[in-house]
Amino acid sequence: GEQDMIAIAASRGGSGDHAGGSATVDGLVDRLSPEKLSDGEIVCMHSTNKTGVTPDALAIVLPRLYAEGYRFCTLSELFAFKGVDLKDVPRGEYIKKVQIGDDGLVIFN
Repeated sequence: GEQDMIAIAASRGGSGDHAGGSATVDGLVDRLSPEKLSDGEIVCMHSTNKTGVTPDALAIVLPRLYAEGYRFCTLSELFAFKGVDLKDVPRGEYIKKVQIGDDGLVIFN
């Protein structure tokens, strides 16, 4: 039967840092620059690559983003910070970003 699960997709997926991927430290740092991210984005990264680019890139990126006011959390925390009750999260569509609209309503992209 169909399960009542929330489907999450990354708004910053496709980073190329998966096993066998072609990511570079500079490429990941650029992809995750504060100018390219926005509040509520869901970023997917992998620690399975053998080149070690992900930890090296995150060592650069995380302090920069933190200094810009970004905070890092679990998906449950993201929903709570945005005032979202899990029962109100749409099912049957991928959630890539959680933000609050100008009217104060939660928008799932």
